[in-house]
Amino acid sequence: MVYQFPLPPLVLNAYQTGNASYLLKWADSLEQISSRTTFFNFLASHDGIGVMPARGILSEKEINEMAKKQRSMAGMFHIKIMEMEQRARMSLI
Repeated sequence: MVYQFPLPPLVLNAYQTGNASYLLKWADSLEQISSRTTFFNFLASHDGIGVMPARGILSEKEINEMAKKQRSMAGMFHIKIMEMEQRARMSLI
């Protein structure tokens, strides 16, 4: 089973911007790994929408704009600094 972690932030980005080009490009790049592989598609989890999987697909500016848009609509998010990796992980809730 392959979890599609980039899907939630890419769907949110497409919804917020009205532009699905990143989502479509990502989906088009998926390849079947084997005939026994199942893709697990989900749009959120108990942790919210993690944006780390969108890094490298969306720019940092686009990720920050997504969080800013959520905040302007009374959405919540949290940023966790991961000590081991010294980088931020953001989840939109």
